[in-house]
Amino acid sequence: MLPPVFFSCFYRLFEFIKEYWYYICEISKLFSYIEQCRYELGDPIRIAEETGENMQAVILAAGFGERIRSSGGKAPKALLEVGGRSIIDYLLDFLTADPGIKTIHVRTNALYYPAFKEWLKGCKFMGRVELSSNGVLSPHGKLGAVADLEDHCSKKAVKEDLIVAAGDNIFDFSITPFLDFCKETDGDVVAVKENRNVKTLTEGGVVVVTSNDRIIDFEEKPQKPKSQLYALPLYRLSEDTISCLKKFLVNGQDTDHLGSFLAWSYRRRPLFAYRVNGERYHVTDPASYKKIRSLFEKRVRT
Repeated sequence: MLPPVFFSCFYRLFEFIKEYWYYICEISKLFSYIEQCRYELGDPIRIAEETGENMQAVILAAGFGERIRSSGGKAPKALLEVGGRSIIDYLLDFLTADPGIKTIHVRTNALYYPAFKEWLKGCKFMGRVELSSNGVLSPHGKLGAVADLEDHCSKKAVKEDLIVAAGDNIFDFSITPFLDFCKETDGDVVAVKENRNVKTLTEGGVVVVTSNDRIIDFEEKPQKPKSQLYALPLYRLSEDTISCLKKFLVNGQDTDHLGSFLAWSYRRRPLFAYRVNGERYHVTDPASYKKIRSLFEKRVRT
C-alpha cells in the first residue's frame, strides 16, 4: 500500500497543474511559434540539423604578430579594430553565413587567451564559438600554424573534414560557393586568387593547376613564381589529410605556414584550387593595418 505522503504529493501536483494550466499552454504556444519562425526565416542551425551539414571550422589565431607589437600594438591581430569591428568578427560573419558550418574553434596562445576570452563574452556567436589556448606565452616557444592545427585536432580527436582559416584575414566574398565546390570535389581545397603583383606572389603560396583545377604544383614563397594564382589562407582539409599532419611534423618540415604543409601533401592527396571572386584583406604589419583601416572607415562613412 502506498504511503499517505505519496497521495499528498500527487494531489499538490494536480492542484499546481490545474492552477497554472493556462500559462503552461501559453508557453507551449510560444515554443511552437518560435519553431515556426525558424522555418519561415530559414534559421541556419535548423537547416544544418535537417540537411546533416554540420561542418566544423578552425580559426588559427595563435601568432604573436611581432611586427604589429614592435610598433606598440598590444592586441592580437585578430582583435584589431577595423571599421568599428574586430577582424575576427568579420571572419565569423563570413564563416557563419553558410548554415553548413555549425561550430567554430578559435585557436590562440596563452598570452592572448585572456583578451580573446573577454572578446568572446560580447560575441554574438558565443554559443557556436569555442576558444582554446596552445599554452605558449612568448614568440620564442611558438608552435606554428601546422603544429597548432595538429595539436588542436589531436586533442579534440577530430574525425571529419575541416574548414581552416587564418585569423588575421578579412574575406570579402561569400563562403557558400567555396563550400559547394568542396562538396563536389574529392580532395582537399584551397582558395586561390589571381594576382599579378610579383612581390605579393613571392611572399605566399603559388599554385599551378590543370584544366579541372587540380593543383599540380604548390610552392611556398617562390623566388620565381610559376603562375599568378596566389593561395589564400582558406582551406578544406579532409579527415585523411588531417591525419597526415603529425607525419609532416615528424619529418622536420616548416611548421609556420600551412601552405608548406599543402606543398608537401598535394603529392600524396588530391588538392584542388577554388578561384575566388572577391577581395581578401590581410593585416601583416602596421602599414597594411593602416591601409585596411582607412579603406573600411571610408566604407562605414558611405
